[in-house]
Amino acid sequence: MMHQQAAAARADFTQEPLEVVRLRIGQFDSFARLIPQADGTQALLEALFLSAVTRSSTAEVDLGPAPFGVIDVSPQPNRLDVHLAGPKAFRPVLDLLPTRASDKTIHGIAGLLARPVRTSVHVAFDHRQASGELRLWTEGADLTELLAEHAAATTARGHRVLWSTSSPLPKPKLLHGRRAVRPLSRQKPSPVTPPVRTSQFLASALLRRPGIWTRLEGHLDLRVSSSEVEHGVDWLLDRVVTPSTAVHDDRIACLLGDAIAGPDLIWDRATHTCGPDECRMRFVPRKAGHGWNGVLTVRTVRAVSDHLPARRPRPFTVLAESLVENKVLPLRPARNGALPSSDRHDPNPGLVVQLESVGYSLSKTSCWKIALHLGAGWAQHGWRVLVVHDVSEASAQPAAYPPPTWPERPRPKAPTEDAPWQRLRLTSGPGELHVHVGSHSWEALEKLIPRARSDFDWIILADSISNSYRYMGPTMLDGITDRFVVAVEDPGYATTIAVASAGGRQTTNLDRHVDLTPAESATVWRERNLRMLASDIPVAGLILVPEGKHPQPPVEFRDAADARLADFGTPVLTRLTSELIFEERTVLDNVSPLAREDLLATSAHLAHLLAMHAVGRSVPSLEARA
Repeated sequence: MMHQQAAAARADFTQEPLEVVRLRIGQFDSFARLIPQADGTQALLEALFLSAVTRSSTAEVDLGPAPFGVIDVSPQPNRLDVHLAGPKAFRPVLDLLPTRASDKTIHGIAGLLARPVRTSVHVAFDHRQASGELRLWTEGADLTELLAEHAAATTARGHRVLWSTSSPLPKPKLLHGRRAVRPLSRQKPSPVTPPVRTSQFLASALLRRPGIWTRLEGHLDLRVSSSEVEHGVDWLLDRVVTPSTAVHDDRIACLLGDAIAGPDLIWDRATHTCGPDECRMRFVPRKAGHGWNGVLTVRTVRAVSDHLPARRPRPFTVLAESLVENKVLPLRPARNGALPSSDRHDPNPGLVVQLESVGYSLSKTSCWKIALHLGAGWAQHGWRVLVVHDVSEASAQPAAYPPPTWPERPRPKAPTEDAPWQRLRLTSGPGELHVHVGSHSWEALEKLIPRARSDFDWIILADSISNSYRYMGPTMLDGITDRFVVAVEDPGYATTIAVASAGGRQTTNLDRHVDLTPAESATVWRERNLRMLASDIPVAGLILVPEGKHPQPPVEFRDAADARLADFGTPVLTRLTSELIFEERTVLDNVSPLAREDLLATSAHLAHLLAMHAVGRSVPSLEARA
């Protein structure tokens, strides 16, 4: 079910044949990112392609109704297969290919190669074919013939073709057996960097998702243009719809803001202007740094002609939509609280679970992964879950020397307050799994959690306070958290203890083993593993991650020791024995049915125990939810 859903979600955006997508998705371990982000060189290639399309749009070259002249794409990190809408859509690529005039002036992009392969053309940078490649093809036409015709026309103009053969790499000049270093005044100037490099990842994200626009209601045409601004390169999409279609469409913000199959752009509502005949929506990338220094604006207008055929809207899997009588309707029902009170019209706010590790028994990464697995299990059971993940906020872009003259200023900051969390995975039911990533102070959590309580059933704080002194022990977030849970790497209960004996004046290191009762073993275990946990913290329970290398005591002994730990105020909630617990794959990814069922049962049992601490509240049973 997860495999089929992920394949459908990706095909909606890329427009690939569903059968092909299913084969490719089957090779994924995780379904967190269904459309991979392009690497640096690959992203620059795609940004150059999109910039060439913008010049064609400015020159009023008709590329057809397909967005950017592209019918479908097949994305990989270092390759993009592009199915062009026709021979006209190949013309912008020809303008990129480098040529040299009689005065030695180079036109086009220096270092770009175009290689004919059967009826398609492969475009890449010289000596960097493995880092990035565009594979262009179309139905009913041979692009290699168009490339040959363009080469003949270039030669007829007296220009030299530079895209057909690879140039040899220059040999380093040696001085006394060592590489000679020229003075700065004698070094050759570095090649001019294309301006689109500043927002190459944004351009690549748009090119890799042509299906966003063709599946919207009333789509007729889409033109793209770009402009150099103080912070980089901005992109403008001019969208034309039928006269009977509304110019504003909320689905655009949902699709561009999706982080699973979409580009994860945040709608800047403050700049939204919408009238009866034109609507402008501005989007800022959530990511910052080199390659993301650009802003996207989508302008929608109505067509002038009244005799154009209306395009039927099509559903998107990431929005959980279905098509009923030519209308797109949501499949997901309205949100129900995870902990409903007797009055179903007034659902209780979500419960906040603070998940911490003591000292260095588990790393922050391990705590995050435990929260991820529990959240995925709860989401699959039908709850809405938010995992708050604390990460250090490093500098988005290192300082360059000498300072660049352009861009002159930083890109506008993304309005993350309008979209504070991102979706992590698709689910097969009404549940949802989201994440909030950032460096969180106490004050930041005090602002975030009240809003999250109203939108989610469960909020998991996975080491969510920025704390450099973890060896001092975790701190409970009073007034923020409802349940304080400790995750511990469990070495198991010891059934004996080694004691050294002494005889006469000299100490003899002859160890003898003394049997322990379950109560004594629990006391020893607690002293070893929880000694850094403050005694005044009301612990809801422990999540134990057993170490496989230690022998485990009999079940009766373990249960008695667990009961003694509960007497100390630290009950054992569950033991996570799944093989996936320290991996990024969850029950919502490509995992074995046995591992999925194991984690689903464990997460459901844990949710029941955590909710039972609330007076008068209970978690609906799985049978009731089914």
